[in-house]
Amino acid sequence: MAKPIPIAVSPRSAVAVLALLGAIYLMARLVDLLLLVVVVLILAAALGPAVAHFHDRLHWPRLAAVLAVFGLAVGVLVVVGVIVVPTLIGQAQALSQELPSYTARLTGSYAWLRSHDTRFHLLPDLQVLSDQVSTRAAVWLASGVELARKAAGAAANISVVLVATFFVLLEAPTLKQGLLALIPEGARGRAAAQFDPIALKLGGYVQGLGMSIGCLTAYLGLALTLAGVPMSLVLALVAGMLELIPMVGSILGSIPAILLALTVSWKLALVTAAIFAVGNFLQGNFVAPYAFSRSVALSPVLVLFALLVGAELFGFAGALIAIPVLATIQVLVQNLYLAPRARGPAHGPVPVFDAPLPPSGLALEPEAPPHTWSVRLPEGVHEQA
Repeated sequence: MAKPIPIAVSPRSAVAVLALLGAIYLMARLVDLLLLVVVVLILAAALGPAVAHFHDRLHWPRLAAVLAVFGLAVGVLVVVGVIVVPTLIGQAQALSQELPSYTARLTGSYAWLRSHDTRFHLLPDLQVLSDQVSTRAAVWLASGVELARKAAGAAANISVVLVATFFVLLEAPTLKQGLLALIPEGARGRAAAQFDPIALKLGGYVQGLGMSIGCLTAYLGLALTLAGVPMSLVLALVAGMLELIPMVGSILGSIPAILLALTVSWKLALVTAAIFAVGNFLQGNFVAPYAFSRSVALSPVLVLFALLVGAELFGFAGALIAIPVLATIQVLVQNLYLAPRARGPAHGPVPVFDAPLPPSGLALEPEAPPHTWSVRLPEGVHEQA
């Protein structure tokens, strides 16, 4: 009879497992809070270089540097709002007034298209689709209290994100030192070396995304206006905002514009589709490579997988933060796992700044090959076998 194999679990291991389970439980219960924290960190990484410019190069006090960056950002938003918002409001009002006529035209154009779809039956019945949308919209609008609560919650979340971003930028050095103090001393230097690459990647991603969205929105607004598409500015802004979702945002943004152009004529719908195709080509081959030149390229397969996982776990917000989170993971895997493996075990780990001090009377001296160390014994001390 085989003897039972004893399994011993130390109290330290049990506490570590319980702590891990507790952390997973808290993360599952505090999903919304974690999303806000991730958004704050991404915004702080995007604004960090501007704060560093005022603080490090111009020698401004850190508070003045953060206030200056926030003031510039708010000023740009105010100027854009003064220029865009009146036209946007006018077009939105015109859309609400002309919506019945647009719906009637769209129904006629759709009926003509569906009459040519008798063989493949790819297009759904517009009446059934309209009834489904109307039913869901009625249920959604009927819950006015719930709608108001969600709007107030969104406004509160935006305020929290802005305030938290301000204080993260203001207290960035202190927060960095506090995080490093929680890391074992032997790994502290290597961990400290990851802050700048992660901040650079996140900041480059956010800044490149803003440039890409701005260029695409300006192009679509001008091109749709010249083509005579109704509500061109509204459609351009919607398409630009949907570009926050990589890979599928451009397709989603083109659908409302093509449908609205179809209320005028099928030729205008084709022109609108061509405008979006040209815009996506220019953005993908010229604007995006320049805008994201500071970021390391990510595999399209990983991007798609990250989008699916983020959307499944956290919904629309998860899809928005999926790429920055993936970029952060890429930096950590590259610097902490792939790079040491590429150097090989003969070279040993990368020496860190905060490595433990050698024993008393011993001094460390570098020798070839690089990243290895020899021990020089003091006089009178002999090596023992």
